Amino acid sequence: MFTKSRKNAFRYLCCYSILILSTFLTVYTNYPSLENSYPGDYGIYAFYKMTSMDMLLFVFTALFIIAPLLVSATFFQIQKGFSNFILLRISIQDYLKRVLIKSFSTGFIFFLILQISIILYLHFFYESVIPSLFISTEMYFSRNAVLELLIFVLLSSAGYGIFLMFISTLSMLIKNEYIFYSTGVLVQITSMLLYPCTGAVIVQQLEPYTRRMIPIRSLLSFMVPANLITPGTTFPLEAHYTGWYSFTSTALFFTLLIYLLYRLICSRYKYNRIRCIEHSICVP
Repeated sequence: MFTKSRKNAFRYLCCYSILILSTFLTVYTNYPSLENSYPGDYGIYAFYKMTSMDMLLFVFTALFIIAPLLVSATFFQIQKGFSNFILLRISIQDYLKRVLIKSFSTGFIFFLILQISIILYLHFFYESVIPSLFISTEMYFSRNAVLELLIFVLLSSAGYGIFLMFISTLSMLIKNEYIFYSTGVLVQITSMLLYPCTGAVIVQQLEPYTRRMIPIRSLLSFMVPANLITPGTTFPLEAHYTGWYSFTSTALFFTLLIYLLYRLICSRYKYNRIRCIEHSICVP
């Protein structure tokens, strides 16, 4: 199910990283009109624009296509030289915790390096990134521009790590290879369909109070995984709540899903282990 060769996994990751950096940095340079609107601050503004939902293709590729590849590489590292018979002697909880920690660290480091690469590219080859000069009314985490940039980069990296943990737990329940590699896409499509449908139902029930529609939509935005890597910028027109709410609510929601999947996997393994003992057959 997972990538057989670490070298192949590394090639996949490099290809997608280059795709993100080259394609979206090139595409964004086709918007020179923004330079007149944000003189002197275009570098940092370009970074926020590129890592927001305004650049849907970037978010789509980074979050939903690369994630399964990263997970497969992580599993390959953990399972190298590993036998399923080991699970008969150790706790399944310890094994799952190791997988989740490895997935989080892989996602965090990968996305952190990716964002630093984008910042360095913009600074040295496009426009200087000087956050101390950047002034905007759309500060999501802090009025200090340097602190704002630092918080945004760290939170989005942590959010990508959380999403990789979610994909890791899902992967243990998926048998089909093609479904596994499309997991990120399916999760995004499901959330984007569930979010407006749920909001529409609630708003319809509160029809006499339609002026509350936008706050309700903002509250329900926690189910959109893009909030994890674009904290505070996913729904800027509905920013009745700060970026802290946007990220924290989504992170808690996916953490809850991870915990439920974790319990389900443990229960299923214990059931299979009981069957293995009863029938003297090792169930993979």
